[in-house]
Amino acid sequence: MLKCGMSGGRVKVFGKAIQALSRVSDEVWLDPSEKGLALRSVNSCRSAYGCVLFSPGFFQYYQCSTSLKKNDKETKSNLNCKLEMK
Repeated sequence: MLKCGMSGGRVKVFGKAIQALSRVSDEVWLDPSEKGLALRSVNSCRSAYGCVLFSPGFFQYYQCSTSLKKNDKETKSNLNCKLEMK
C-alpha cells in the first residue's frame, strides 16, 4: 500500500515528469518501493525507456508497505500501477 502527499511546486515537478514520460509512451507505470516512487515508461517497440525516481524526501509524507498480511502470514507483494496517458 502506498500513501504519499505533495503540494505546491512539487506537484508541478511531478506533473512535468509525467509529461516527459508521456513522450516515450501512452502508458506510465507507477512503481512504489521503500526507496521512493518510480515512474517508468517504455515504448511499444521497446527501443526507448524512461524512468524518474522520486525519493521519499520529495513528498510531504511517504509510506510504502510492500508486505501483505493474510491468514497471519506475511507475503511480499509487487505494487505497481499502470496509468493510461491518452
